[in-house]
Amino acid sequence: MAAIGGHFFIIIAGVFYGTIPIFATLLSRYQVSTVEQIFIRLALSISIFLVYVLVSQRRSLRLQRGDYLHFFFFGLAGIALFFTFYVTAAVMASVTMAVLLLYTQPIFTLLLSRLLYKRQIQAAGYIGILLALFGVAVIFRVWDIKWADFGLGHIFGLMTGLLYSVYIIFMSRKTPKYNTLTVTFWSFLFGLIWLLPLWFVMHLIFKNPVITGLDISLPANAWLLLLAFTICTNIIAYLTFNHGMKTVEPHRAGVLVLSEPLVAIILGAALLGQLLLWTDLIGGILILASFLIVKRRRKKLV
Repeated sequence: MAAIGGHFFIIIAGVFYGTIPIFATLLSRYQVSTVEQIFIRLALSISIFLVYVLVSQRRSLRLQRGDYLHFFFFGLAGIALFFTFYVTAAVMASVTMAVLLLYTQPIFTLLLSRLLYKRQIQAAGYIGILLALFGVAVIFRVWDIKWADFGLGHIFGLMTGLLYSVYIIFMSRKTPKYNTLTVTFWSFLFGLIWLLPLWFVMHLIFKNPVITGLDISLPANAWLLLLAFTICTNIIAYLTFNHGMKTVEPHRAGVLVLSEPLVAIILGAALLGQLLLWTDLIGGILILASFLIVKRRRKKLV
């Protein structure tokens, strides 16, 4: 029963992650840069967590002494570098390519699971991952992409998929040890600290205010959107995902979180008037089928 609940939390997290393109599109109308969105979301999340802890008078943010260093370096890899590489891939390649390569994450998660956990994966796990990846490929219509232009931006995109899997593996090891709020808070705090020097480097490289601009003098509507953005994609999404990782195996979580592109497509059509294509329907069916497969649990490994 605990595993079933964990699956549900992972899927819910993917649903809220799927709102990211919607909020990002709406905020771009107020000229809020990509890096600015990341900074403010992390800062607001940390502030909300601290207020909650102070009000509830809980000492839930303490780590064991040795784990502070673990979270310090994880903040670099799982948060700061992840967002930096993702933005870089979107700029040097394209947004579509950056998102597509991000969803190579299940492959990296499977490989890291085999390497670190030293155990076999059920045959259903391999089938589910292949179905999910095929579904994503259909949604993004990979046959229309000019792969001959593969370059540094695409490599950064693949690195985001790897770092996404690092996040999943790390959380699978730390969430059974600490409560969900604790692991999320320290990940965000150290990620924000690392993001400051990385933002400076990105600002020197790209010199594009749409990407790296930082200006807090925003209109009230933009701040309301940023607050809603933070609550949906940082507070709810990360907390539910990290909670689900307490009981769900990493390679299963890597597939279940792919509810994200399905929600993005549905919301894009409903709220932004984007066109739904037959490939969206077929890809969505394949991803949903992969959910049913990875949720199957067998006593014997195949």
